[in-house]
Amino acid sequence: EGYGATEVGGIASNGRLDPRVQIRLLDVPEMGYYAADRRGELCVRSPISVKQYFRNESDTAEQLDPLEGWFRTGDIVELS
Repeated sequence: EGYGATEVGGIASNGRLDPRVQIRLLDVPEMGYYAADRRGELCVRSPISVKQYFRNESDTAEQLDPLEGWFRTGDIVELS
């Protein structure tokens, strides 16, 4: 069983991180989560991640960093 939205190819994690996938955490201060504490919103970037939503610029702008290509999953995680 693996974790990952279809936008990131469903391979973000399968017991261990796929070597093609990078992750980072974003602070979510309104919920008390900070990347420095290893908790926050999971962002994923990989060569197999979605680049844009077809004919949907607003969702693309909301979910994808246009400069660096990070996909914001909306999921709060804690790294151990």
